[in-house]
Amino acid sequence: MAPQRAGTIERTHLALKIALDTPYPLGDLVIGAGDARRLFSGKQVDVAFVQQRPGRDPYLGFAGTARFSRAKDVVSARIDGRTYAASGTEVSQVYEGSRHAATVNQLTTAPAPIIDADLVRAF
Repeated sequence: MAPQRAGTIERTHLALKIALDTPYPLGDLVIGAGDARRLFSGKQVDVAFVQQRPGRDPYLGFAGTARFSRAKDVVSARIDGRTYAASGTEVSQVYEGSRHAATVNQLTTAPAPIIDADLVRAF
């Protein structure tokens, strides 16, 4: 399957926001400021979702992981069974402030649904 454009990565303060074209149902996807620095040092980091509810504190939850490739030319993120990728150069430029956004491509589709064989046999 060929990669499809799926969204962008933008810098928000010192964090990186992954803005997918199809909004993530649980909230905004972010790589926190501390994790963004760790990402550029070659570590695998968490991608979190942030929910903002009126009158409540923001809620952060785990959505997936992100990391640079060994050659530092691609940033890949694994979110809910889907793999997304962006140019490492573009993401670095976004983080440094010389570029507004990096294009994110979706490499895989959602995993196949899990079928309960006992339930299927019952019909």
